[in-house]
Amino acid sequence: MNSPSRFRSFFWQHPEWWSLALSALAWSVLLRPHIGFRHHQYPHTSPRFAAVWSGEVLWWMVMVIAMMWPLIGGRVRATAVRSFGPRRARAVVVFMFGYVAVWLTAGVIVTFLILCVRSHRSIDATFLFIVFMLAAAWQLTPYKELALRLCHRTIPLSPQGWRADHDCLRYGWIIGGSCLLSCGFLMAACTVSGHNMAAMLGTGAIGFVERYSFRPNHRILAGAIAVVAVTCVLTPR
Repeated sequence: MNSPSRFRSFFWQHPEWWSLALSALAWSVLLRPHIGFRHHQYPHTSPRFAAVWSGEVLWWMVMVIAMMWPLIGGRVRATAVRSFGPRRARAVVVFMFGYVAVWLTAGVIVTFLILCVRSHRSIDATFLFIVFMLAAAWQLTPYKELALRLCHRTIPLSPQGWRADHDCLRYGWIIGGSCLLSCGFLMAACTVSGHNMAAMLGTGAIGFVERYSFRPNHRILAGAIAVVAVTCVLTPR
């Protein structure tokens, strides 16, 4: 088999390759220093507040692409292999659109709430620690386990036509909602930290372990979240 054929075979067998490539690109952006929240006092109705808000939503989405897209490679592949060959790329794009729509909606709300808090007081270490502890507490609830299981679900996909696009969009929305329910607190904590590198790397590793472990130990993972919280509080931002 010649090299072009090998490349085509690889891309056909791994349709999630481009989402992983975009995730790596997003990580390269996040590795740049000084991109996180800074303390400013802006009225909620001011143009400056709107500009800062839109910027923070953008960084939220970059963080989602970097940290969450590697966790849904199996769902991307499932969408592709259950679609006819000529529309596999389209099916994946529509799926990702539905997935991103959930996180964008959440990002608009979460960043707005954080900016509202910040308009009255600085986001200090205490507030950051509280958000991380909420994430650790959520890790121990049965709803977390349910959300994690839902992240692996599949649904029937129509083979062609507008119903196929509808099903792929719906599937992306469902998986996005499950991922948000599972990891939403952790992503909010990373945002509150100002995209602290310890926070993102630590929570990214925790998300990877729990997503790809056969039976993740949620008590150990909750303890790991607490360790990340202490590390972020002690790390200059």
